[in-house]
Amino acid sequence: MSHILIEEENPYGNAGAFVEDDGRTVYLYRVPAEGSVIQPSAVWVRNLLPAPTEADDAPVRGMAPLMKADSCNHAGGSPALQSDELDLIWFPDGTGVTLYVNGEVEAVLPPWAGHDFVQGYAREARGYEASTIPLPPGDSGFHTRLEENREFWNRRTRKGDWEEYRDRMLAYYESFLGRHSQYFAVDQKIPLLGIVQFNDVPLDLKRPTSTGDQSSTVLVTLGMGRQPQPGIEMYHENPDEILHSEILTFFPGAPDFAVSLLGRIAAYPWKTGRFFDHGHIYESGRTESVCDFLISAHAADAGWPVIPTAPLHDDRYPIRMLYAVPATQEDVLVARARGVDFRLQRMFDR
Repeated sequence: MSHILIEEENPYGNAGAFVEDDGRTVYLYRVPAEGSVIQPSAVWVRNLLPAPTEADDAPVRGMAPLMKADSCNHAGGSPALQSDELDLIWFPDGTGVTLYVNGEVEAVLPPWAGHDFVQGYAREARGYEASTIPLPPGDSGFHTRLEENREFWNRRTRKGDWEEYRDRMLAYYESFLGRHSQYFAVDQKIPLLGIVQFNDVPLDLKRPTSTGDQSSTVLVTLGMGRQPQPGIEMYHENPDEILHSEILTFFPGAPDFAVSLLGRIAAYPWKTGRFFDHGHIYESGRTESVCDFLISAHAADAGWPVIPTAPLHDDRYPIRMLYAVPATQEDVLVARARGVDFRLQRMFDR
């Protein structure tokens, strides 16, 4: 009879993981939460029965397959695992997870699970089979990263860590936007997030055609950059440069719901498992004339001057600024057809 040895939701609540013993095998599974785009995945951990010499046909009978004898370290079967031996530690973006047995790495479902026909890594694996490959050597960069995952969560739970990030980023914003007008906490437990409003900004900001000439408001996120956006590392050759981002928006005549809307944007990656990047579009689902955003990583394209570089996060990672330009539904339709860069050029071409 199958039973769950350990299960845990990731800290952001957009995915979960569990280890299942079905009496034949042990597998580590990742499952998405409702509304999340994180894909389900599974990695073989160990056989509990003698391994077959040919590929196991268990999947056609609705069961997890045994690893073949020539692809596992203990062809005669390994001992069952006990729940009190197990621990799960998530990757910082919440899309990957590592299984530890008595403090040692047993199996890994990484953020890139499913790419190149590999779901994950297992200590008991000897070769590629069941979409599982052996763990890299203990002195490899892979294990360094696993240790960094542990250190990340240790820092995040350290007293004062959020306050240090908040105060450092607020001082950074005020260095070029002037003193903030209001600070709003976003209703989100993890990650902690805030929205900061600035009025009478001492910068030459260009107004997009989507807005009028009403009073000018700048809104910025605070807290997005404290952890990587989920899944973004899979789409960039040098991900360290873009893992951490905050969002700024210049919103002339900002409606009453603007702060709430930016709060939704700030929380969006960790609610859905999606990330924001240059050229993306955010549609709010609201019906007002200006309630959507076009996202750019280039200040000039979004009507902004060059701004100072943000302080490094954890003394290592750059924090990239993304610019959200208020957009009408017409802007969104054109951007979908011709690209965000094309539409932004015309929104500021006066």
